[in-house]
Amino acid sequence: MQRKSSGLAELDKLTAGNENMSVLNLGPTSPGNIAYFTNLGHGIYSEDIITAAAEPQYRIAAEEGERFDAERFLSENLVPSQRRFDVAICWDVFDYVDDALLVPLARRIHELLKPGGHLLAFFHSNAKEAPPRYFRYHITAPGAIDMQPGPVNFPLKRTLNNRKIEDIFNEFTSRKFLLARDNTREVLARK
Repeated sequence: MQRKSSGLAELDKLTAGNENMSVLNLGPTSPGNIAYFTNLGHGIYSEDIITAAAEPQYRIAAEEGERFDAERFLSENLVPSQRRFDVAICWDVFDYVDDALLVPLARRIHELLKPGGHLLAFFHSNAKEAPPRYFRYHITAPGAIDMQPGPVNFPLKRTLNNRKIEDIFNEFTSRKFLLARDNTREVLARK
């Protein structure tokens, strides 16, 4: 399914003319995304946070039942050896990870961005209208992406309203919300 991405188009404008940027891609590895950024002269580091967060070793027993161990998860994931990034892209990561990981993950991304760095995050804006399955995103051209079913159908955990997204990204200096026609919200945040 092809779609336009206002956030990606705006990110392209903000970073135009910059070479040798470092991009953090938080989603399944996509040859198209790697080619897109490397053809622009940028380096890319990818990590599939959703698949990693689904691993059972991050569920621990607690008095109220099982809970997600966000501290252990972040000690073992998203630790790219002291690298800092100019751009981070979180496809729809925040819609699929455990509630306990929302704020700590946003803080980790903030830490990993260079001053003035940008985060582009995608969110489903309506649970009833969300895709019936988990999708992978592939950049096909400036401001254009192709969504294809992922190899695993992760369950949508929630949809977040603008207020909750602002709370999650409260350490960022600015946040811009862009609503697409296909019930996808894109957020462009600046450190």
